[in-house]
Amino acid sequence: MYIYRINDLFRDNENVIVTPSQYGPGSSLSLHKHECIEIAYICSGSGYHIFNGEKLHVSEGDLFFIGRNSYHTYENETNNFSWINVLFLPSAVEKSIFDRTNADNVLQASFTTLMNNKTSSEIGSIALYNHKTEFDNIMTEMLAEYQAKHDDYQEILRYYLQILLIKIFRLQPKINPAVSTYSNVVVEYLRNRSLNNKIDMNAIARSAFLSPRAFRDMFKKATGKTLSAYITELRIVRAKNLLESTELPILTIMNEVGYNDSKFFYQLFERHTGMTPGDYRKKHTPTPDKPLP
Repeated sequence: MYIYRINDLFRDNENVIVTPSQYGPGSSLSLHKHECIEIAYICSGSGYHIFNGEKLHVSEGDLFFIGRNSYHTYENETNNFSWINVLFLPSAVEKSIFDRTNADNVLQASFTTLMNNKTSSEIGSIALYNHKTEFDNIMTEMLAEYQAKHDDYQEILRYYLQILLIKIFRLQPKINPAVSTYSNVVVEYLRNRSLNNKIDMNAIARSAFLSPRAFRDMFKKATGKTLSAYITELRIVRAKNLLESTELPILTIMNEVGYNDSKFFYQLFERHTGMTPGDYRKKHTPTPDKPLP
């Protein structure tokens, strides 16, 4: 894996650089890391962003914050797949910018780590999808400014970078203002969806501004359980509610909560409740001489 060193990329007077990338026929880009921080914006076309071992579909208008020590590369889907890279050092960012964000913001935590010269195995990442209107102009203007290299171009780029980061921060509460914890992200995603539909882990992670792997890691750290275990619990709770409140056949309930293997469902339900679905229904169904427990 190739590592792009700071001295390989930045001139002596630079702490912000902006480069264009085009993934045309015959192009290739090896898996790599940066010693600096990167914001990548997809300008046109579509392709795949391979990020820390995950392959994410990306298209025009998507933007990614890529922390130091993260590794990534791209694959094209269309011949016009292109993006702009903004690479920068912590010295390019005013610390006061973080007064505009909440203390739990992933970017804030990332920069705090860097600015305090602390080490981190992998500094946070954020993904914003379908934001062409928000980011297209500023990214193309930053590229033009860097390529022209007029007097004071670095100072101008630093101002642009502040605006870019504020725009990223500003989007976070607008996406889902009701979400305050990682478990609430999942609940909010499932609010208007049936548990029998396929659950899109990428979509859940997007709503929290994280890559799927980063969201799963942060979810476990915050809740003490894996994301899949939490969703299983939600499904079992829903199955229990249907057994108590309806006369639906058990196999129908099984399908309603997202399972199609009856043996697996029965084993899973018994593991969580200590009884079979049938026994659970009998225990929680009132009769004239037996009230509910």
